[in-house]
Amino acid sequence: VSYICPSLSGNWPVAVALVGTEDWAGAVAAAVLMAEPIRAPLLFGEAEGVPDPTAEALDQLQPHGGAASGGDAVLAIGDVQVPNGMSAAKVAQGNAATEAAAIARLRDRLAGSPPEAILLASSSEPAFAAPAAAYAARSGDPVLFTDAGKLPRETVAALRREEGIPVYALGPGSAISGKVLKEVEGLGAKVQRISGDNPVSSAISFARFGDGKFGWQVTDPGHGFVLVRSDSPLEAAAASPLSASGTWGPLLLTDSADTLPSELRGYFLDVKPGYTTDPTRAFYNHVWIVGDVGQISVEQQAEVNEVAELAKIGAQE
Repeated sequence: VSYICPSLSGNWPVAVALVGTEDWAGAVAAAVLMAEPIRAPLLFGEAEGVPDPTAEALDQLQPHGGAASGGDAVLAIGDVQVPNGMSAAKVAQGNAATEAAAIARLRDRLAGSPPEAILLASSSEPAFAAPAAAYAARSGDPVLFTDAGKLPRETVAALRREEGIPVYALGPGSAISGKVLKEVEGLGAKVQRISGDNPVSSAISFARFGDGKFGWQVTDPGHGFVLVRSDSPLEAAAASPLSASGTWGPLLLTDSADTLPSELRGYFLDVKPGYTTDPTRAFYNHVWIVGDVGQISVEQQAEVNEVAELAKIGAQE
């Protein structure tokens, strides 16, 4: 995926986020820069130069900087080369916790206000962390990272800066331990875990979850969805604009190239749209499938079409 940028109310973005092609954690954290008011989609860069697909995307997008981006056309994360002639705000290269904390600070500076919530994700289990990108892009809630058994000092400092803001931890105890959640609570934050037994079911749990204004709360028909392979966190981050515009869909994961996981099939059937007499008055679901046929096959796409399409309810006349 080189870039995904749905139309932003007919306007091209004033800035883009540029992240290294190997930096999945930086990409997931940078998804928050797609939220209002910044609206910066994600592109991938390299230390040695600008990849051709990224250069082509920049030619099309023509980011020029503006008030929402602090005047910069590029928000550069880690060790990436900024294209010649483009002004940039830079986040220094570091580990997952360091970069995420710096991106959260950048988000606060550009947004001019603290977030309403914080997403806590695993720095060692990218499949459990990937769904954070979609929600960060939609909500403007930043992503912070933790080790499974200990909260990194950079994340501690970020949580102290945002004292009292609720924290939502993504993934089971194997990804983020109960000990870590107690550390977070010790910093004065209310914390809740959102998880499933595996990345597929954990993403579904997040799609269903709601706590006041927080969460997707998608438990009925009439929504957008984004489907990505569970071993492709970079694609999940690049696809985050699909969750922040258009059909505003939560990220769902499949762990197979060929077959729709049973948990995901069940979820799609739970939210399958239907009608009794007039299909033109029905709600519809829309699924974006991200990845080539080697990642998600045509056969699996056909399964998704079957379970997501509108169906007549009751006996046929």
